[in-house]
Amino acid sequence: MHTGDKAIITGDSKTLITGDFKTMTVAFVIPCKVSDTGTMSIMVGRKKTGLGVGKLTLFGGKVEVNESPQQAMIRELAEEAFVKPKDAQKLGRLVMEIQDIRLRLIAHIFRCSDVIGQPTESYEMTVEWVPVSDIPYDQMWADNKYWMPYLLSGQSFEGEFVFADIDTLIKHTCGPRTPRSLSTIVASAYTTPTVSYASIVSSNTVTVGNKSPTPLKLD
Repeated sequence: MHTGDKAIITGDSKTLITGDFKTMTVAFVIPCKVSDTGTMSIMVGRKKTGLGVGKLTLFGGKVEVNESPQQAMIRELAEEAFVKPKDAQKLGRLVMEIQDIRLRLIAHIFRCSDVIGQPTESYEMTVEWVPVSDIPYDQMWADNKYWMPYLLSGQSFEGEFVFADIDTLIKHTCGPRTPRSLSTIVASAYTTPTVSYASIVSSNTVTVGNKSPTPLKLD
């Protein structure tokens, strides 16, 4: 533990996450759709810029000031793939530490049943649909394989993951979400305004890639 670190306490025991990190709140979405033959696929993309470049990853990013995780998820999906979610269900909350760059990510994970529009590659991400029976976890962030089964089954979940660097997961805990908060130090980050999905989509204005700002509206 680094000097000045403060362990986070959950219930009667210490969690894996420690203090003294730059903290960033992020939001991600996994579009899932079922084909006419009953095959479920998820939409993911290859990261072309920023943290985790080269990895097959989720669509999403940083929650900006005065923005809820749900609003951020809708904006990021539009910027990265030129589509909007057909619906939205928040299922997961994760805390991730990346030790070599002293970064903590507080992640809100959403699932949607499909997207509205034609998914298109952007300067940030490629786009591809992958059958859930053949998800290439070895090309993704190492935490994905631990919580993805919960999301695909529609079950709420939570987890804490400690990376030595972006490629090396050294500790983790993950499971179904319980009534308790993951930790006292990040609990406030999970408290967001209660607003309807329809109102967010109809009022949000986002910049889609290098295009002009586009209002998002439900079709």
